[in-house]
Amino acid sequence: MLTKIFSAILSVVIVICAAPLSGFVALKFPELNLPDWFDFNIKVEAATSSGSCGKNITWSFNEETGKLFLNGVGSMYDSYDEVSDYGWYKLGENITSIAIEEGITNIGEKAFYNCNKVTSVVFPDTVTSIGAQAFANCVSLKNVSIPNSVTNIGNEA
Repeated sequence: MLTKIFSAILSVVIVICAAPLSGFVALKFPELNLPDWFDFNIKVEAATSSGSCGKNITWSFNEETGKLFLNGVGSMYDSYDEVSDYGWYKLGENITSIAIEEGITNIGEKAFYNCNKVTSVVFPDTVTSIGAQAFANCVSLKNVSIPNSVTNIGNEA
């Protein structure tokens, strides 16, 4: 069994290494009869970063699209000592949009401070409060639609 596995792997390596030469010498490669468990399908997904930003809230950032997602229920933390305590702070230059999912009720203080490339934010109707300086220095953010459910907006938000 080990010999068959080694042979299959060696065959794949030979085919991959010889593939660039096929255009020059018109090589034709035979069909490989590999076992069912030998799978060539490799899924590549966009790199993401993620973490927690509330007791029941998580965030994830898709580097390919520049979109920051917040998912969960309840309030974001806003008791951080420094804005850099938000897990996405170092990604701020790469964040272009923010999607806050249904269930989140409070946007934390300084949550998106200095995310200066953000152009859009989607708020669900469950948001009732936006913390102080939550979007301070988000200079690319031009149009924001705040739902009627928001009853409190902090200073310089």
